[in-house]
Amino acid sequence: KASYDRRYSRVSYKIKRLALWSFVTLLTVSAAIACFGSSFLKMLITKRIAFHTGREVFMNGPVLWHLIPSVGVELYNVQLGNAPSFNEDFLSFQKASVQTSWQSIIGGPLKVDIHIDGLDLKLARNIFGQGNWDDLKQRFQASQAGDASLFAAHTIHLSNSTMTWID
Repeated sequence: KASYDRRYSRVSYKIKRLALWSFVTLLTVSAAIACFGSSFLKMLITKRIAFHTGREVFMNGPVLWHLIPSVGVELYNVQLGNAPSFNEDFLSFQKASVQTSWQSIIGGPLKVDIHIDGLDLKLARNIFGQGNWDDLKQRFQASQAGDASLFAAHTIHLSNSTMTWID
């Protein structure tokens, strides 16, 4: 009976901790977005993407977010610039949705579901044999060196998408 009480006590503590953490997170995120608006969220996302890719990012549509039933964000009409020696945008999409469950946030590892609609990806290689993705590949490999992955793409769903290869 004593071991049952200890297990129940640990489970009860975890549930209380989870509820408190969820409430504080919900309150903090809601307050930040309510105070600063979705333009703050758009600016934050744009800066993070530009920082990690080294490329210009243009968000011409709204940024929507939700916390219930899952935590997610939706981006509309986004373009990612190309490497310096290439002309057109590297990619653009009409809508992208990224979401994860509360259980995944609290229990880790973070499992993310990604849905992209209207993706237009332009892969190209210049006369020197360099691909317009080479700089992104180098940045990604450098950032992943020695680090354990913080999240995993649980699902990636593409619809109404095109890929162009220019050699």
